[in-house]
Amino acid sequence: MSFQLVIAAKPSVARSIAAVIGATEKQNGYWQGSGYLVSWCIGHLVALAMPEAYRSDYQRWRYSDLPILPDKWQYSGVAETKQQFELLRRLMNDSRVTSLVCATDAGREGELIFRLVYAMADCRKEVRRLWISSTEESAIRQAICRMKPMRDYDNLYRAALCRAQADWLIGINATRLYSLLYGRPLPTGRVMSPALAMLVSTLATLLHFAVSQPLQALAQPAPVYLYAVGMAVFSTVLPVFMTSAAIRRIGAARTALIGTLGPMLTIFFGYWLLAEPMSVWQMMGAGLVLDAGDAFVFENPGYLMARHCFEATGARLLTTPVDGLGLDTGRLPEDGGARLAYVTPSHQFPLGGVLPIGRRQALLQWAVRHDAWIIEDDYDGEFRYGQRPIDALQSIDTDGRVIYVGTFSKALSPQLRLGYMVLPHALVPVFRQAKRLADRHAPMLEQQVLASLIESGAYERHVRRMRRENERRRAALLQAIAQCLPQDAQIDGSAAGLHVVLWLPFLRAQQEPTLVAAARREGVGVYPVGPLFAPSSLHERPRSAGLILGYASLTIEQIQQGISILASVIAGIGAR
Repeated sequence: MSFQLVIAAKPSVARSIAAVIGATEKQNGYWQGSGYLVSWCIGHLVALAMPEAYRSDYQRWRYSDLPILPDKWQYSGVAETKQQFELLRRLMNDSRVTSLVCATDAGREGELIFRLVYAMADCRKEVRRLWISSTEESAIRQAICRMKPMRDYDNLYRAALCRAQADWLIGINATRLYSLLYGRPLPTGRVMSPALAMLVSTLATLLHFAVSQPLQALAQPAPVYLYAVGMAVFSTVLPVFMTSAAIRRIGAARTALIGTLGPMLTIFFGYWLLAEPMSVWQMMGAGLVLDAGDAFVFENPGYLMARHCFEATGARLLTTPVDGLGLDTGRLPEDGGARLAYVTPSHQFPLGGVLPIGRRQALLQWAVRHDAWIIEDDYDGEFRYGQRPIDALQSIDTDGRVIYVGTFSKALSPQLRLGYMVLPHALVPVFRQAKRLADRHAPMLEQQVLASLIESGAYERHVRRMRRENERRRAALLQAIAQCLPQDAQIDGSAAGLHVVLWLPFLRAQQEPTLVAAARREGVGVYPVGPLFAPSSLHERPRSAGLILGYASLTIEQIQQGISILASVIAGIGAR
């Protein structure tokens, strides 16, 4: 009997995977059943070798040997986990095992742990990657259906290996240098150095306080110190552990969704425990630029989440249709008390039109006439193919009516969740209070890393590279559509962005849900256009079925395969 060997990050994850795939027979160090063997790593089973493995005289610490720079990196097993490594080596090279599944943690460190074991065991068998961030049964089953070849994660492995080698170089050389300088062991490394810097900074702050403030200032009632300890535990320590546990149990998406309750709970506990009343400025910040009863202009069709956000304030929806050039400014409402217009002029979502300069000026003039604000959502303006970059609407606004909104998530990662706004001066105090009310502060580490990327020019280079990669994906998508789908299929919005809209004139709009469900059953993720239309406009005139096709996260092979499957699904729906 042949087996697939699944290697997880730790026993608990291995047990969850084994239960899903039917490997229910417990063996010594692994689970077996249904054609699978499921085992696990215990942290790093293989590590970079110490200097004495390169030269025996490196056992002595001498200035003359520094820096130690290996010509060819060597590796060794970790003594504490030698038994588990030998088990994995035996299973990997077992003649009954035909292929492997890497199920270590979904990240570069998990990738490195498996790859080093795989190399140290001198294994050459085929490996697929199981990418999971949750041990829920549904998440595991879904991930099993989406496994990819290990080679698709080579860059992730190289990044992890580069970091590990850098840690070795800094840790080994810096530790030996400072230990020799000061005559005693002084461990130094990538992790310890910033931790030491934080400690020194804290001590310096305390010293400054002691010098500049009377000692009586420390004589505070016991509840003050209890509150301080409580803030440290409940606002920092526990949330970190609880978030990590939640991601493992219910997945990252659900955890993030539940996390949106944070601002509301912050307001409640701030009022209840800390007696912080909401000021007039805070009330203005919460309402921002819309009050209940105000009206807002919205593209039709348009970004559904934004529409829901504005409607949640109690504001009234005033839809304005879009065409191939974006928002039809000739049909902007001249009555109705509109205080705000939400637009996506650089790449209208979802149809993809680019608002020309004449319409941009007309929109700005409308805002001045009605004393209204314009929110310019430039969600993917970095990605434009074969066209000159379009100046932002905000750049030609001379009356301070445009609120420009941008994001780094499209160019870097959806997990980054960092965006920005360019505000008219009149709104800066209001939005500052709203930001304070919502989350107190944005994540500092991510901001500092992003700032470094921008200042060094690395971010711009990355965007240019991603633009080239996405242009290749776009070309592959358009070619696959032309080859696989009927000739009367139409494409909108292909000149920019990370998605296109596929119109199917031979299918009715009412067939979109059936089409989407059938495609997803075949493993192809597409989205209907219908929900992006305002409810009041759904019955104005019949339209054909439309699908939103994203391509930024796919390989060219996946795009070609997905369109081929979608073509079969469309043919099946059309034949009914």
